[in-house]
Amino acid sequence: AVLILNSCRDKGRMVEPRYDRAHVMLQETNHNFGVLTDAQHVEKFYLTLINDGGEDLQITEVYNHCSCTHVEYPKDPIKAGHGVKLEVFLDVDDLGYGMFTRTIDIHTNSGTAALFLQGEKR
Repeated sequence: AVLILNSCRDKGRMVEPRYDRAHVMLQETNHNFGVLTDAQHVEKFYLTLINDGGEDLQITEVYNHCSCTHVEYPKDPIKAGHGVKLEVFLDVDDLGYGMFTRTIDIHTNSGTAALFLQGEKR
């Protein structure tokens, strides 16, 4: 019986849905770029967004509070229990020198998730 149940399970799922409706969860809510220099120009990293709800999750808008940040994200709905990789870019040339903090709001049909970025430019 165990073999049959496992073979019917959706192999693409990252998590079992914990909510009836769509629900947005970020694998990381804070990202520290560390010390950056002018030579780096653009830094990027990948952020995993997971739908740990029972219905499709749709990213409706990504609001960058600064022109120095940009996020590439899928336009298709994210199935229940599945996740996607978001590509987050930081334009180092647009930063002033010293410590920085930036916020990116990811708006979905289940609410908003915030990503906080920090670091230092020398």
